Formats: sequence, structure tokens, C-alpha cells
Amino acid sequence: MSPFLKRCLSAVLLGCCAGGWFSVLAGTTNFTAQPVGNVGFDVFADGWLVAASEPVVRFQLDLDRFNSARWQALFPDGAAPFHFLVCAMPTAQVWHQRGWLNATPNADRFPLLQDVHVGSPEISCQWNRNWSYLCPLGAHPIPMIGMWDPPARLYVGYDFQEARVTDQSERYVATAYCWQQGDTKSFIALAFPYGGARYGEQAYPQGGETIASSFHLVVDTDLPDTEDPNERFQARLFDRYRDALPTVPAMNDLAWIPGKARLSDFAGPIGLDVWGAGGETTFYPAGTLLVQGWTGHREMPIDAALRRGDLTTVARAREQIETLLHTYAKRFTVAGETCLFWNKPLAGSWLSNWGGAPVTTVHNSDGWFPARVLVELYRYDRSRGQVNAEYLPAIDGLFNWAQHFVWTRNEFADVPSSPFAIGGTLSAAFLLDYYFTFKDDPQRAANAQLALRLAGNVTWRYLAAYF
Repeated sequence: MSPFLKRCLSAVLLGCCAGGWFSVLAGTTNFTAQPVGNVGFDVFADGWLVAASEPVVRFQLDLDRFNSARWQALFPDGAAPFHFLVCAMPTAQVWHQRGWLNATPNADRFPLLQDVHVGSPEISCQWNRNWSYLCPLGAHPIPMIGMWDPPARLYVGYDFQEARVTDQSERYVATAYCWQQGDTKSFIALAFPYGGARYGEQAYPQGGETIASSFHLVVDTDLPDTEDPNERFQARLFDRYRDALPTVPAMNDLAWIPGKARLSDFAGPIGLDVWGAGGETTFYPAGTLLVQGWTGHREMPIDAALRRGDLTTVARAREQIETLLHTYAKRFTVAGETCLFWNKPLAGSWLSNWGGAPVTTVHNSDGWFPARVLVELYRYDRSRGQVNAEYLPAIDGLFNWAQHFVWTRNEFADVPSSPFAIGGTLSAAFLLDYYFTFKDDPQRAANAQLALRLAGNVTWRYLAAYF
């Protein structure tokens, strides 16, 4: 086992419970403790799977009685759930829960610490904003909790897929991320019970419970921001547990869909009004400016207009793109590469009861629609030998951001803290446009191949498929 993994495994096993409730017999592979409070705890690591880089951790907690007042007294700096098997990564940029990548306060304070959501924060506990919601693994499409520091290429997570396909013992064990509790900063943990309705309520064991399951401790020291933890999870899933998965039917049966809900035809292109005033004034004041391409993945926007011979619409789109480039584009550097993207919103802000100015972020998905339009304008101009000198550097900046953005939020106006599956549509569509535009370009062919891989990775990132 590598020295790094030994340190990581020791951190998990010796972090059986924050606050010093449990003592652990160090220097053994079978960690057993008999703590005060009528709680028995057994943890051990075994079964070096595939390589000595992925131990299996099995745990069992037998709770005879539980004194919530005594537990809370252990944490004078703020309430804490009953939690155990703590693993900290102080530099983590995102935490990985239910298949979603959420920004830690190292990257963005809004999702965990500042989200308002009319008094009901989306992904943090209501009783201590340092804690994420406490979600049972049975409600995880991807049964993992993890942390990721992309610049350091480091990911650590607890993978419960083997438990899911065997004894299903993981179902009522909850996962959580915490920004800070006492001296421990930026850590994941297991918890019990889960946080009730919407997973954000304060709940404690009643006594008499047994909490037992197992997970694979995944330590990936080569996960850069161009890769994705969901994609690697799916690779493990199909490599190890394919026989436990349900078979795919020979024909999809969609007869259960009510007639009025069925599409009578394929949806067409959305048009080329690239940006303008938003219409959801429940969440932001009238006149707030937004990119308007939410369903712009359906068809190639410029190509569709050209097929109709609608050069007037193409010219108007060009004017809007150039205003975006000259007036609203954000240019910044990530890992030494110049990036370009647009904030959501472009101008204005969300209402205070929905988060106010901190909602604004460059980590949004809407901007990939003007990115698509720009690539297709460049491709059209190139075919006529009339390339605009501004377009290619802008496209390079957009591609650089596609390599680094990792997480997004505010796909829906009413959930500005969270990502949604639709976040993978426009980003993947842009990357595929980029691939087909530059795959035969001598200077950008390597980037085109990377764009093709990135399109697959962002699809896994946002498609938290349930198995």
C-alpha cells in the first residue's frame, strides 16, 4: 500500500467519530472500541480489491442508548449530526454526493453558506450551515460521497456500490459534507439517521439501532479537471458488477405515458435570440439580462437558420454575439490558460430572498449556447473564406473553460445553489460542435479529440443514472 493511502486510510479509520467520542486501537487491521455511552463500534479494512490502492472498509455500530444532549455538548461551536468515519481534504474544491458535484466554500461560498432559497436552503442543513444535507445512500443515484481537488488531481471517496448490489445494507446510512466543525475543516462523513424531509432537518438516533455496511475507499491521485468521478464510478460499476445490473429490454415500452404528454413531433430549433431580459421575475427584477439558450442543444442553431436561407437571423445573431464578446465576456486565467465565459446573469442580480448578488456566477451552463453559436458562425465564415479575427481566440478561451469548469449551479432560476441534469446538454453540444469543426485542423486536432472525451465526461457528470 502506498504511504499516501496509508495516511488516508488511517485518517478515515482513526476518524471514526469527530469529537473524541470513540477511541481506536491503532496499529491493527481490526479497529474495535468500547466507548462510554453504551455504544459499540467495530471497523476493519480488508479485501485489497484489484490493487492495494482500494481497501474495503466494513463497519458496525450497535447503539443501545443515545443521549443527544451529551452528543451536542461535544460540539460547542455548532450543532452536529451523529457522524462517523470522517475524512478531511482541506483543499477540496467540490464535494461529490448523490452523483452531483457541489462547490465547497474553497471555490464558492454561496451553495453551502449563503443560499437563501426563501428560508429553506437547498443543499445545506438548516441548523448549521457548515453541514450539507444528510442524504441516505438509498436516495443516491450514485452511492458515493467524496471530495475532489482538481488542481491537485486528488479525489477521495467512499464507494458503496458493492453493498448496493449485494446486501443493500447502505440504504439508511446517510452521507454528509462539512465545511468546518471544531478543528476539522472540509471533510466528508457518514451519519445516522438521515435528515428527514428534504434531508436538512436535525435528527438523532433513538437508541436500539444497528448501523452496519461497507464501502470501498477510493483514493484517486490522477483525476484532473478534464476527467470526472462519475465516469470513473461507471467504469468500475460495469467492470465489476455488470452481472448484477438489470438487463435492457429489447424494445422500450413507453405506452404508459399519457397521450397529452406525448410529443407529436420532434422539437425544432429555439431560434437565435441569444440574450436579453429574463422573464422569470419571481426570482429577479424585470430587466435582468440573461443568456437565452436554455434548450439550445436541440439543433445546430446557425446551421438550421442557414438551411432555411434565413440570413437575416444569422446577421442578428452575429450582432448579439459581438455585443456579448465586447460588453459582457469575462476573461480570466485558470491553470495558466486564458478562459472566456459569461456570468449568469449578464447584468442585474437575483432578488434578495433568492440569494441576491452572490447568486451571480461564471459557473453556469447557459453560456454554452452563445459558445455554440460562435463556433458555428466561425465554421460558416471559414467556408466562405471570411473569418472574423476575433472569433478564434474567443473560441479558444471557451474551450479552455470547458476543460476547467468542473461544477455549475443555477441551471434553474429557483435553485441557484445546485446543478441539474440539463447542465450537461449545452456543454456537451458545444464540445461536439468544437470537435466536428476542428478535428481536421492541424493546430487544434488534439484539442478536438480532447473535446470529444470531455463531451462524454460532462454527460456522465450530469447524468447521475440510478443503478
